[in-house]
Amino acid sequence: MKRDGKHPGRSLGIGSGPRGGLTPEERKDRYWGEEHNRRRRKAYGSGTAERARDSYRERAGVFVDDPRLRLDRLMDFGSVREVNVDDEWASLLTFTPPELAKLLGRSGTAVATWITEERLPKPPTPCRPVFGWVQYVYLEPGVRAIALVLGAHFNNSLRYGPDDVETRDALYKALGHRAPRRR
Repeated sequence: MKRDGKHPGRSLGIGSGPRGGLTPEERKDRYWGEEHNRRRRKAYGSGTAERARDSYRERAGVFVDDPRLRLDRLMDFGSVREVNVDDEWASLLTFTPPELAKLLGRSGTAVATWITEERLPKPPTPCRPVFGWVQYVYLEPGVRAIALVLGAHFNNSLRYGPDDVETRDALYKALGHRAPRRR
């Protein structure tokens, strides 16, 4: 067989190439065969993919900081707005979902997803209209309750998923809402 000058170890014969001349079946077996499945079963165990990802994050030293540690600095995350409480307007410390996300150490998209999927109650309190539209916000006591419940949850898990029903029920209870029915 001829040899290529650029790649002296590789022949130019039939079936040669970057994969070393393996047939499609051999390639599939090499990358997706029993050895791969054994490693995958060992990594995932009887749990879900998220648990395997959590164990990887733990080994890599990735951690979620506890939002309960930021409760003494709430003014750094929220804003004072005029809100309607019991048919009276008052200036109170409030939090929009993106501000709550910063407090929790999560992305705004994650918190918006939690609200959409009913893992977190919608902000219940309307603000005074700005630019003609009403914005709904969380009040300080509700945010403290959210941080306490999710902080306790993040001590045991790095994620808050749809299967964490106990945490969801605790959030709704802490905010004085009735939890949605399970789907």
